[in-house]
Amino acid sequence: MSIDPADPTFPEQRRTVVLAAANQQAIARLLYDLVPLFITDHRLHIRFTVIPGSRFEHAAHRFLRNLDLRVIPWKEVRALKPDLIISASPSRKLHRTRAPFIVLAHGAGNHRRRADFGGKVYGVAPQQLLGPRRLLPWLKRRMPTWLPLAGEASIEALARDCPEALSVATVVGDLCLERMLSSLSEWRRYRSALGIARDQKFILVSSTWGDQSLVGQGHADLPERLLASLPMDEFVVGAAPHPNIENGDGGTLRGKLFPQLRNGLIMPPLHEGWRAMVIAADLVIGDSGSVTQYATAIGKPVLLGAFGFDQMFPEDPLTELGREAPFINYDKPFAPQLLDAIERARRFDFDRVLSWRHNAGKLIAAEVYEMLDLSPRKPPEPPQLPPPETVDEHGPTRAWRLLVRFGTGYAERVRLPVSTVEEASGTVVVRADCDDRPLKARADVLLHHHERLSPADAREEIDFHLEDWEHAGTVSVLTTGGHLLVGNRRGQVIGVRCALELIDDVAADLHVWLTEHAPDPAGLDAADSLEDFQRQFETPPTFFSL
Repeated sequence: MSIDPADPTFPEQRRTVVLAAANQQAIARLLYDLVPLFITDHRLHIRFTVIPGSRFEHAAHRFLRNLDLRVIPWKEVRALKPDLIISASPSRKLHRTRAPFIVLAHGAGNHRRRADFGGKVYGVAPQQLLGPRRLLPWLKRRMPTWLPLAGEASIEALARDCPEALSVATVVGDLCLERMLSSLSEWRRYRSALGIARDQKFILVSSTWGDQSLVGQGHADLPERLLASLPMDEFVVGAAPHPNIENGDGGTLRGKLFPQLRNGLIMPPLHEGWRAMVIAADLVIGDSGSVTQYATAIGKPVLLGAFGFDQMFPEDPLTELGREAPFINYDKPFAPQLLDAIERARRFDFDRVLSWRHNAGKLIAAEVYEMLDLSPRKPPEPPQLPPPETVDEHGPTRAWRLLVRFGTGYAERVRLPVSTVEEASGTVVVRADCDDRPLKARADVLLHHHERLSPADAREEIDFHLEDWEHAGTVSVLTTGGHLLVGNRRGQVIGVRCALELIDDVAADLHVWLTEHAPDPAGLDAADSLEDFQRQFETPPTFFSL
């Protein structure tokens, strides 16, 4: 007997499940939180589809193409006759498929009122859940087959806005929160993946979309302001914009922050990474969006930069966060506010918004198997989140301004990132592998520390840099022997030995020291004249003449 391509390889009876969504973040919720519950069950034939009609629909299509997932066009879903549709986007279009369907939230519960739904809350509005009456009588029911909700607040919103659907609604908790809670122990691994030292504070700025968001209120420049004003040895700054900001009609935060991204600012890809970054963060600055809510739910300190009070009903428990959490003051120095918010962090009881008391994964899996009339498989435990990645533009800090005060036996040093030439003032230190020519042209100190050169090549490199960058007064080059060659415009070069982790500081501090102390004509050639400089370090560098 010949083989038939239509014959399944696995002998068990299969069920066709379509995962539907209208935008990128909803696709991501299905892919990263729902699919792992069923990934090992070969009885399920899973396809993705994009529900048409959203202004962000193009991003969902692009996301699916880039991931090379199995996709079925929306117009073919009805003919496919799926056994079940699971959607992370509420839409009455789902009724047209004539298939049973589940509607999951793709954010943190249901709170935001939408003008296009007559002021009803997104996700529980009758315009989204109930099938059109004109499709009766062939519609067996005007509502989803099942409506799992994240917390009691969503049930209350449903009772107010669409009481007809209460009979199919159940509080099950939240899959995203479940994964985050299972991953809390991995915070050190996530920080390591991002290059954050144990003694640094990681500040993550988040914004939802819309006119009442942090960005919508005119604070899109907060990440760059934080980066420019916070000492880079004490703080690391990240930004996590809502996908609708990046996928909208205007510019993107990723584009606006391009100079900062290539100079130390951290940003996750839109589809994944933000959750691990929230876990890694010491403080989240946000608004009433989902990222801030999840941060609150897992006990992270939160500082608000905006809040959409007008977009939710006063009795919504989310408004308590807006009333009780501290707000950032954009007109005062940031560092004291951030440290105070971390020190005085208040924990909120967020269970009514995002319930952690339920086992969302197991409850959803059990219901899905019952609806498919299949014997249940034991769902895996919530998979821990992978270490976060960053957008391609991200790079380490390669330019900063140096403020240093020398004392007796110590040096107080502050390094502040400089991402554009407009931010440059005072002593500007730039790595030679920085690709921003205006910044390199403004450098007082050039550090060629990204590779090791032979002593002969190092001396030649010093001459090249001094010739190419006329503003630079000092150039330091790392040699194959592990020491530095430091040269200046007087043609003087000296060798410096120090711990590898100190090479940037020693070279830049030496430039400032020689500038402030007006050395004798011997300058760098007189190693003995630098004894006072050596005393500024707990482990003093040593100098040798060439």
